[in-house]
Amino acid sequence: MGWREGKIQSYRDLEVWQKGIALAAVCYRITKPFPKAEVYGMVSQIRRAAISIPANIAEGDGREYRNDYVGFLRIAQDSLKELETHLLPAVWVELITTETAQPACAQCESTGKWLRALLRALQKNQSPIPHASSRNGDNERNLTRRRGTTARGPRLALAFPGTAVCG
Repeated sequence: MGWREGKIQSYRDLEVWQKGIALAAVCYRITKPFPKAEVYGMVSQIRRAAISIPANIAEGDGREYRNDYVGFLRIAQDSLKELETHLLPAVWVELITTETAQPACAQCESTGKWLRALLRALQKNQSPIPHASSRNGDNERNLTRRRGTTARGPRLALAFPGTAVCG
């Protein structure tokens, strides 16, 4: 989905952006039943962190220089870690169950792998990113799909006794 003749035409064609949007949608759904008292607390924090991931991918894609794009992808990674961090106490204080949080945590893991893969691909070549109008025939932006990338290290299962979340 989104791959046109194997070339990326827009940030919308990036699978990592698509995964980020799907993750944001999941986070909006799981925070819907939170109590009204959490609207400006945990609900806001989870939703802002979640939507920040694809938003920073998109914003970075609009930048002329690769280093700028890399910077926005790093911000997207930061938002991803922030989101994972907000999901943990949401389970701990019983705003959501572990079973409800687990799919979002799995999507965080997957999105993080794709973000790291895109960062590695962009960091191999430090030349400017072409503007959208010149992307059609540009091999530099022809990033292929990567599967099976590994995380930097083992994930820790942080939770209160008897509950494993995002691990």
